[in-house]
Amino acid sequence: MTKHNGEQFPYPVYFLTDKVELPKTGNYYVIAQDGVYLHKDTGLIQATVKVNKISFLNPLMATATVRLPVIPPHLAAQALLFFRRVFVVRHSEAVLLIHFSESDGYVLTCPKQDVSFAMVDYEPTERIDGYRLVGSFHSHCNFGAFHSGVDVADEVTFDGLHITIGRVDQPYPTLSTTTVVNDNRFAMDPENVISGLHKVDYTPSPAITHRRPRVIRLDGDIPVQQGNLAELLDVDFWGMVDNVMTPEKSQHYDIVLPFNQDYRNVGFPGQWMKQVHRKPLTSDRTQYFGSPQKKPTQEGKDT
Repeated sequence: MTKHNGEQFPYPVYFLTDKVELPKTGNYYVIAQDGVYLHKDTGLIQATVKVNKISFLNPLMATATVRLPVIPPHLAAQALLFFRRVFVVRHSEAVLLIHFSESDGYVLTCPKQDVSFAMVDYEPTERIDGYRLVGSFHSHCNFGAFHSGVDVADEVTFDGLHITIGRVDQPYPTLSTTTVVNDNRFAMDPENVISGLHKVDYTPSPAITHRRPRVIRLDGDIPVQQGNLAELLDVDFWGMVDNVMTPEKSQHYDIVLPFNQDYRNVGFPGQWMKQVHRKPLTSDRTQYFGSPQKKPTQEGKDT
């Protein structure tokens, strides 16, 4: 029997390091680099085998608590307008990186990217002095928002918020939001991630249109939210990978700015379009470490 914090356990548990010498006999568990092992000694047979649990311990569910402020609606509008322009000009997807500073809030940057209708190839190496890279926006052209197998593979080593904007060919897009930590994905409600979102009752047009017909808001007149995600929700987020990878129901959203300003007047930096190239995907994806950059400046509106 082994004691820990006054509690007795049937088998000892060892953490395998260079300084740990494992017993030659007896039953015990080993926590190794690649998982949990059981050394079993029956007297006639000794074996060390990999196991998926330690039987006398309680189960634990993976959770994630996001302690970032909600993203302001004008940045979501900026991303949507940029994605619309890329779809019209390049007929492709695109990506933007989300950076956060505790003193200055959020800013978006556009990395160099090779794009196609259903894929974006880029290296998330951009850094801004005083900011942290905390996630990404990316678009789905004229189909719904979800995190595809390609998206999941792209974000394996990219911890943070990942937001897909779908149906950019329509005046009211769809959204899918997840948090990724160590290749674990947690589904989130878009309205708890981006401020100013309203669910609307909208049926997509078969053709590209950005005219904004009158729609019914399904959630009433909810004020623009401010504050910390954890303060707003006071919950842990949990979502299964299978659910995240499945296209969500086609819920469309309106983006409402303070004082009911028209988000189509927000604009985006003109140089972003110069970063988007529709050509064969040849660049290798790398880890996202890069040198600091200056905060980008707006170069007029491009709506």
